[in-house]
Order: sequence, then C-alpha cells, then structure tokens
Amino acid sequence: MLGNSPASAASTAPVFEQCTFESNTDYSGNDLQPVTALKSASPTACCQLCAGRSGCKAWTWQNANECYLKSSDAGRHAYAN
Repeated sequence: MLGNSPASAASTAPVFEQCTFESNTDYSGNDLQPVTALKSASPTACCQLCAGRSGCKAWTWQNANECYLKSSDAGRHAYAN
C-alpha cells in the first residue's frame, strides 16, 4: 500500500540517505525485475534493496512484504486496494 521514490528520482544518482514515502501510491510499469515481487520486511528494507540495485530510481512496497524495484517513478497513481 505504500509507494515511494528516492529523494530525487530525476537525478542520475538517486539519494538514499533518507527514504521518502508516498502512502497509497503505485508506479505502474518500469519494473527492473520480473513482475514477481521481491520479499521485503519493511518499506525501509525495500528502499535499501533499491539502493543496492543499479538503475533503480523508485520502488513500491505492497501487501506487507512485496517490493517492486523501478527504473522510473513514471506511471504514478493512487493505489487501488
């Protein structure tokens, strides 16, 4: 249910010192991995997965343990439950 992007998704090198959260937000498309979610215990853990992945500029964390790494925050929309 949480959507998120690094502090500066538009920059060439994302800043991950602090994760910013956009509640009930999703970013459709631009998945770095196959559509199957990575397991993540928290939004912060998902952010750290993104920080360690080349090309990751945004991510979404849903259903309490699903992390989707994104190459862009394009496709932003309200998350439909």
